[in-house]
Amino acid sequence: MLYDVVDGDSSAPHNTIEYFIRNPSNSIVHQLFRVTDGGELRLITSVAQRTEPSYQVLIGARDRGNPSRESDNTVTVNINVLSRDNAAPIFTESYSEEVASTAPRGYFIVRVQATDPDPNSVLTYSIIRKYLTI
Repeated sequence: MLYDVVDGDSSAPHNTIEYFIRNPSNSIVHQLFRVTDGGELRLITSVAQRTEPSYQVLIGARDRGNPSRESDNTVTVNINVLSRDNAAPIFTESYSEEVASTAPRGYFIVRVQATDPDPNSVLTYSIIRKYLTI
């Protein structure tokens, strides 16, 4: 995410802006995110193994003058973690079909369907021999 801050000073270092995370120092946010000199909020590490569904990052800005002047306001960035794979797919029903021994190759037998409660999930189907009865 990129955001802009404007400083009314006309000369360096007074018009050079430094961004920082304003969350309390013991917040998990400091372990997961950082703000670049250019104002970009970036991940330090993956959130895939975390259990929190969302994070709120508070970002402040100050100039590099002497004394440094800090903005009175803070931008709040709400981050929702998507595509968490916490739940297994579920078949919506059981299937039992009969096929004639003379059925040709490619003969349609049944269409199975499963659902996955995880957002943006893609399901892949395969036949596992130990469940196939001949």
